[in-house]
This record gives sequence, structure tokens and C-alpha cells, in this order.
Amino acid sequence: MPPKTPAPRTTTSLETQAPDMEGSPEPLEQRLYDLLSPFLEVAQEHGSNQVPLAEQSKAMVLCENLAFLIRHNQASYGKLIGVGDILVATKNWDLRTKGADGVICVGVYINGNHNYTYCLVRVVMRSLDKIIDKLAECVEPLLAPFCPGL
Repeated sequence: MPPKTPAPRTTTSLETQAPDMEGSPEPLEQRLYDLLSPFLEVAQEHGSNQVPLAEQSKAMVLCENLAFLIRHNQASYGKLIGVGDILVATKNWDLRTKGADGVICVGVYINGNHNYTYCLVRVVMRSLDKIIDKLAECVEPLLAPFCPGL
């Protein structure tokens, strides 16, 4: 019998856009993108359910910035952070699924040493606002020390 050919692997936009030196995606960036992908705004024009390229790009840059901050803060977590240590949590998410206006909370958290969970970034916002945009607004001030003069 001839050997079985493996099924082709599907890729996300991040995998095709952000390879590391070995040609595979950076694990932290990919984990963040996967966790944040449900928050991407889908284009509703002409019955399309596709995420616009501009929205994907914003999410990819956000994931790269979050991964940078995780790596920068590595020592404070007390252990080497792996993809399983990155979490996203939401509060009052059901408002958004119903299209109702209200207040929700979305956060990116890191499991550190001694069973302690660190908040990397958290945003409290209106349920109908764009989550990727709001998270990016919260990340910008955290990057200021690395971009003096801007």
C-alpha cells in the first residue's frame, strides 16, 4: 500500500502573514490571534461573512504588540510563558450576541507562577463598540516607553 498523504493544513491570516525564522507562525502571536478572532468585525455588505483585510491587519498588529509586551514582562511572571498561559475572558458578552447596548469587559490575561493570573490589558466598553479597536487603544500607552518622542 502506498503511504497516506497528509491532509492539507488550513492556515489563518496570521500564519500566512507572520512567519518566524523557520517558516512557522510565532506561537504567542498565533495564540493571541486565535483567541481574539471571535472579536473581529465581519463585513455584512452584500451578504458577506468575510473579515475585511483592514480588520485582520489591525488584529495582527494588536497581537504582535501584545506578544511584545508579554515577552518584555517575562521576568515578572516568574516563569517562561507558553501559549497555554495566555487567556481571554469576557464579562457580559451575551449583550453583544443579542445586539443589545450595555457595558462589557474584555481582557487578555497571563497565567504566571504560583497560580497567579496577571492582567495584561483589559477594556470596559460599550457592547456595540469594536473590541479590537478598543484593545488597541489600551495597548498604545503601554508601548509609549518604547517609542520616546511619539
